[in-house]
Amino acid sequence: MKSIISEKETLLTLLAARRSKAHIDGIVQRIGRDPERIEALMSIFFGADARMAEYAAWVVGTLGALHPQLLEPWYPAMVNLLFSDTVHGALKRNTLRIFERITIPEPLLDACADACFKLLSDPFEEIAIRALAITVLANICKRIPELWPELRLLLEEHAPHGSPAFKNRANKILKGRRN
Repeated sequence: MKSIISEKETLLTLLAARRSKAHIDGIVQRIGRDPERIEALMSIFFGADARMAEYAAWVVGTLGALHPQLLEPWYPAMVNLLFSDTVHGALKRNTLRIFERITIPEPLLDACADACFKLLSDPFEEIAIRALAITVLANICKRIPELWPELRLLLEEHAPHGSPAFKNRANKILKGRRN
């Protein structure tokens, strides 16, 4: 336990130092596949300090892109985070970036779909979050086809007045799935 606490303190210092891609990549490399370091990172990501959680989100997203299986124990908590209206958008964005690249575990499919439909339906949610939710939902619809009509309806409803990023992603999904 002492090493996780000291590792968390080290990560907090590193995260507070600066935020550049090279620096974040260095932190990810430092964490590697070390379970104690990953646990320390995730305790910051889910911690009460909103600013440090925001800083940790970039590291979590980068680590998740490289080694998503390392974060699998935290997937249920990450899905729950998507329902929150109080967390910084960086946490949602980086969670969705991971989820758009993985096969979401079966027990989390329904909750993840619900969270993504909530995010996609909210016109006040960040554009990037809504666009990422589209891709996650499209991937879920490949496994649960009965959700496709609801996704199609939302995309058709929101695309005409959406941002260019939203329209682009929505149109790609709609073109790829004509039914």
